[in-house]
Amino acid sequence: MQNVRRLEIPAGYPYPEVVDVVSPNDTMLSGNDFAHYLSVGSSAIAKVSAALRAHGHLYPEAILDMPCGHGRVTRALKSAFPSSELFVSDIDADGVRFCVQEFAARPLTSGPEFRMLDFGRQFDLIWVGSLITHLPGDKIVEFFDFLLRHLTERGVAVVSSHGAYVAGRIVASLLQGGEAYGVENALGWRMVEDYFSSGFGYGDYPNADLSVQHYGVSLATKDWVCDAVKRCGGGVVRYQEHAWDRHHDVVAFARADAMNG
Repeated sequence: MQNVRRLEIPAGYPYPEVVDVVSPNDTMLSGNDFAHYLSVGSSAIAKVSAALRAHGHLYPEAILDMPCGHGRVTRALKSAFPSSELFVSDIDADGVRFCVQEFAARPLTSGPEFRMLDFGRQFDLIWVGSLITHLPGDKIVEFFDFLLRHLTERGVAVVSSHGAYVAGRIVASLLQGGEAYGVENALGWRMVEDYFSSGFGYGDYPNADLSVQHYGVSLATKDWVCDAVKRCGGGVVRYQEHAWDRHHDVVAFARADAMNG
């Protein structure tokens, strides 16, 4: 692969054997901020490990990273759980190819219609970093149902969302004449008003192709997220606000029929 970059692994990094190759198409690496890029992965593993402990199953045999992107968290999952079978999925085909090549992951074809999406197998751990942060409420519910269908009896899904911290950042930015995480300002104000009044707010990105799907920014309270999980037949294992990378909230949930198993 041409123009690949290599991470500088700092002393004391918990996974020193992590793959250091970064795709030239990986937009998650800003300049030479290797330390932050790596810390996002280790932060994800901390949340995953806490969820596994809370659910009582410490080592997953099969892991799904969805959406995997170009492997910012995938590389950490590979290092933290080297004996696990690792699967990746994303609508970004280039990202999936990179993860297959560099992390020996197995690819799964993704798509926006979660009701129809079926991977034909289940997983002990599903990591979802920054996906429902971009979806409207009805699609989030469909996605939670998809996750629960793909969890084993011992399985747990660990999912990041935009909560009170992000809502506060957006309000502060709008009051200062800034933007609302890429959403047009008028929609940004409506999004935060809906969040504070109902527990959920959403706004489309201005360049979203609405003929294909809605894609933008969502805000959700803990109560809204937990209620959505329960409505889909899941049980919340753990919820932590302002957790992943000191930015996203993180909810961990399992199948309700397996919560006492």
